[in-house]
Amino acid sequence: PCVLPVLALKLSAVIDAAGVGQREMRLRFLAGAAGIICSFMLLAGGLAAVRIAGGTVGWGIQFQNPAFLVVMMVLIGLFAFSLLDRIHIPVPAFAQRFGGGGGYFQDFLAGMLATVLATPCSAPFVGTAVAAALSGGMVAHFVIFAAMAAGLAAPWLLVAAFPAAVVLLPRPGRWMIWMKRVLALLLFGTVLWLATVLAGVLVPSTSQQDHDGSGLAWQMWSPATLQDARAAGIPVFVDVTADWCITCKANKALVLDRDPVAGLLNDAAAR
Repeated sequence: PCVLPVLALKLSAVIDAAGVGQREMRLRFLAGAAGIICSFMLLAGGLAAVRIAGGTVGWGIQFQNPAFLVVMMVLIGLFAFSLLDRIHIPVPAFAQRFGGGGGYFQDFLAGMLATVLATPCSAPFVGTAVAAALSGGMVAHFVIFAAMAAGLAAPWLLVAAFPAAVVLLPRPGRWMIWMKRVLALLLFGTVLWLATVLAGVLVPSTSQQDHDGSGLAWQMWSPATLQDARAAGIPVFVDVTADWCITCKANKALVLDRDPVAGLLNDAAAR
């Protein structure tokens, strides 16, 4: 679900730029890349401020904030309705002056939105880099985030460098209308997924054990439980996960809950 809105943003940018000149196309995709880079730098600055203040930071923790989830649901829903031409979002006058009529500014905001929505699924790929950024010096912190920004912005930068590649698409026609409908459907699916995450945040599970199909009995994490087990010489296996972490869920379903791993854990628990 966190990949679909980013994919929709990329494809809709290409579709919208299919009928414009190369200069405007280059500027629009550069604006999208600038939004991605700017959002990464803002994220890096915010995390650096939390580090300096002595707080605990992580990748994707914003998906545990109900206010953030509600805002994302509204933004994605509005973007989906705009793809269906059901609503037209007015651009403020200052944004029109900044973005040459509003198009560039909207591309800039779409780039920022892509960054925010990509974090849950990018965790396995950038986890080591983020850990290095958050545990190293401030120079390395910002350099690593700048490198990740360049990576996510690469598709936009490639189109900006070679705008003629877009002419390989079919001519504008009814296919663009159907493509936008498909992208809108994917975005509505993302809104539903965010709603399930929000429900889990607002009404967290209070059960102390979670029985799954593997036969394992998982206990809720607590420092006291860990200390008791260590004092008794009992090995502890910790599964760090979250409702919004799609890759965590995949790891649980495809690895932890299946043999040979599930069998080994069951044998260890029995001993």
